[in-house]
Amino acid sequence: MEIIVAGFLVAIIFITVLLYRQHSRGAAPADDSLSEYPVPKKPARAALLLSKKGPYTLVHDWPRPQISSKEVLIRNRAIGLNPIDWKCVTYGFGVYSIPWISGREAAGVIEEIGAEVRNFRKGDRVWVTSTNYRDNRTSTFQEFIAASPFNVGHLPDFISFDEGATLGVGIVAAAGALFDSLHIPWPQQFEASPPIGTLSPTSPQPSISDQDGKPHGNPDSRPWILIWGASCVTGMMATQLAHQSNLRVLGVASLHNTSQLLGLGAEKVLDRHRPEEVIAEAQELRISLAIDCVGQETATYAARALLTGGKLAYLVKKPKVEVIEKKGLSVTDILIKRFHEDERYGSALVAFVERALVKRTLRPVKYEIIEGGLEAVEEGLRKLSEGGVSGEKLVVKVV
Repeated sequence: MEIIVAGFLVAIIFITVLLYRQHSRGAAPADDSLSEYPVPKKPARAALLLSKKGPYTLVHDWPRPQISSKEVLIRNRAIGLNPIDWKCVTYGFGVYSIPWISGREAAGVIEEIGAEVRNFRKGDRVWVTSTNYRDNRTSTFQEFIAASPFNVGHLPDFISFDEGATLGVGIVAAAGALFDSLHIPWPQQFEASPPIGTLSPTSPQPSISDQDGKPHGNPDSRPWILIWGASCVTGMMATQLAHQSNLRVLGVASLHNTSQLLGLGAEKVLDRHRPEEVIAEAQELRISLAIDCVGQETATYAARALLTGGKLAYLVKKPKVEVIEKKGLSVTDILIKRFHEDERYGSALVAFVERALVKRTLRPVKYEIIEGGLEAVEEGLRKLSEGGVSGEKLVVKVV
C-alpha cells in the first residue's frame, strides 16, 4: 500500500512540474500533444516581470518558446515599446501570472518553421505583431518568440530591423480603425487583399488611389477625416493609410510635429492644446469621419466636431454618451485582438502592409534607440511613461 501511495505522489509531482513549465516557460498551444514538445535545452534572454508591481528584470535562462506545426519561431533583433507595457504594471491589469512577459511588436529573422508552414523560410527578415496578450510565447520582450504566420510579415531589404520594430500595433490599430471600424475600402493597389469592411449606404464614398498612391479626380471633392492624436504611432500610421485611401487628413497634434505629419500625408495640422478651434475648423470642413488615439476627453472633442450621423473609431475610451446620442453618431472601438483571432483578417492586413512597404506607399515612423539591449526595457518604459515621447517610437535593440 505504501508503495502505491508513494508512486501516486511521485506522479502528481511530475504532472505539476510539467504543467508549470508549460504555463510559465513558453508552452505549446493546448491543442497539440505534450509529447511533441520536449523540455527546452537552449536558454535565452528575456525581460520578465517577476512581480506584478515590476520592474522588468533581465534573465539569461529563459527557454526558447516551443512552437506547434502551424507556427514560426523568430529571433528578435529589435523591439518596439508601447504605453500598454508600462500601464499594465502601473495600473495592475493584463498580467495573468508570474513570471510574465510583455511586448507587442518586434522585427527579426525566422529561426524555426513548423511543419505545416509554407510561406516562410529560415533566415527570412520579418516584422511581427503580438496581440495575443495571454500567451507569453508570443510576447516580444525576449530573444525568441513564437508567432502565427498570419501575424508575421516579410520585411523588405531596404527597411532595417529598427524601422521594422516601429510597425506592429500602430499599423494593426490604424488599419483596423479605417478598414474594419470605419469601413473604408482598401486602396485599389492592394486589391489582392480580401475586403474586410464595406461602406454602408450613408457612409462617405471616397475615390480610390491609383497605383502610385496618388489621388485621382478632383482632390477637393475628397472627404475629410479627423485624426486626434495624429503624432502617436497609431496616428501617424492612420495618416498614411487615410491618405492612400484618398481621404483628406486633418491631424490634431503638438505643432512641433507639423512638418512630419504633412510629410506623411496630412493636409492640415491643428494644435491639440486648442480643442475648440479644432472643433470649429472640423465643422467648417463638414467632417463626418474621425479616429481618436488618446482618451475619453479627446474622443468627446472629436465627437463634437463631427457632423450629425458621423462615424468615430476610438483606440482608448469612447466619448461621453450624451454627445454620441445628441449627434446620432456611430461610435466603435478598434478591435485589435481580431488580428490574431481571425486568420482571414490577419492575413489580409499583413498582405496589405507587405505590399505597401514594397511600393513605399507606407513607411516606418521616426524612432529613437534605447541603448542597452533587453536590460534597457525598463528605462525605455520609464521614459515613455513620463510623457516626453512625441512623434516617434522607442525601440530597443536585442543585442
